[in-house]
Amino acid sequence: MEALQEILFSHHTFSVAEAFKLLDTDGDGELSCVEFHTLFADFGIDEHDAKEIIDALDRDDDGSISIVEFSKALTPKNAQHINRGRHLSFDETFLFRQSWMRALADLLRATASAHIQLAHLREELQLNGDHLFDSMDDLRQGHISVSTFGRWIKSNCGFEI
Repeated sequence: MEALQEILFSHHTFSVAEAFKLLDTDGDGELSCVEFHTLFADFGIDEHDAKEIIDALDRDDDGSISIVEFSKALTPKNAQHINRGRHLSFDETFLFRQSWMRALADLLRATASAHIQLAHLREELQLNGDHLFDSMDDLRQGHISVSTFGRWIKSNCGFEI
């Protein structure tokens, strides 16, 4: 994902603020699911994908993306070391817009995919954690004592704590 951020960031087609303004079609200062789907439908992002993108980028859980959240998603960790080249003219910007939008769509799609994978891993870890706790709570009391935990570690891991 960092590589996609660097590719997008290295092209000075749009600054983060310019990109945000371009995508914020209703001018409300937030990017919505509808805006993502409308702008990126030509790049294979459907309504479901747009929702996943919002979920992945929305840090304050308000259902939309602010410019701060957008900037965090676009800016690579080593942004200060990337040569951004010269600022493009209006004509050049128009010509590069499609490729830039495709690169942005790829980054957003990768972000959503990573978000989904992390959610599945968290769920799997929670299920494994619940199973692990149940195996320690042999009396089904809803809690385990330090001594119970110690006995379980000794019998299942082979060492004492």
